[in-house]
Amino acid sequence: MWLIEKRSPSVTLQQQTKTRHILVRPNEIRDMSQTQVFADELYNKLKAGADFNELAKEYSEDQGSTLQGGDLGWVTPGTMVPEFETMMNQTNVGDISKPFRTQFGWHILQVEGRREADISDKVKRQNAQQALTAQKQDVVLSSWLDELRADAFIDRKSN
Repeated sequence: MWLIEKRSPSVTLQQQTKTRHILVRPNEIRDMSQTQVFADELYNKLKAGADFNELAKEYSEDQGSTLQGGDLGWVTPGTMVPEFETMMNQTNVGDISKPFRTQFGWHILQVEGRREADISDKVKRQNAQQALTAQKQDVVLSSWLDELRADAFIDRKSN
């Protein structure tokens, strides 16, 4: 019997999804319904075997991912708008989603993989940073209260 993996109780895993997308937006030439029709046309091309990477480079209007063929990398929960995240979670690895709308326009996404990432170090670092911040706040508050007490002047008058 071999030990393959050992996890301590302090291990924190996070589901991540590797995804890419094509974003098309309404503009001066194309209203929202025409944009939806265009997204449907792109989807049909993808279903017919077109390369997602090439279509994303040519047609996607997401300035951050267009040059990478729509690649968004490993996406963690809570990073994307709810409609995007819902569709991403419903799409199987290797599949392409039907066009869907968000506040940014019409998207088509492709899920390339899913993984459980160990973010224990990140969580520990955040906890340590919060503890240090709280400690510094206590010191600053105590110092400020001491300063107020030292500067306070109480005039007692007796009758």
